[in-house]
Amino acid sequence: MAKLLACGSSGCSEECWWSLRFTEQELEALRQFPEIGREELFRFFTLTPADIAFIAPGRGRGPADRLGLAVALCMLPCA
Repeated sequence: MAKLLACGSSGCSEECWWSLRFTEQELEALRQFPEIGREELFRFFTLTPADIAFIAPGRGRGPADRLGLAVALCMLPCA
């Protein structure tokens, strides 16, 4: 199995697992945000009340976990 190193990182002499599954064009698209307008920006990157409840600190999540979840939730429509 290939090592899990970032493509292009020093010492990445083996093929990375994601380069075995995606074309170069697909990898490039995954590394970028799509071009979006103001309305889409607000729609995609505004958390709903359900999202906020899901990342609430009362669920035992720390600040870093909540930030990571918020970013992940905002990225779902773009993926």
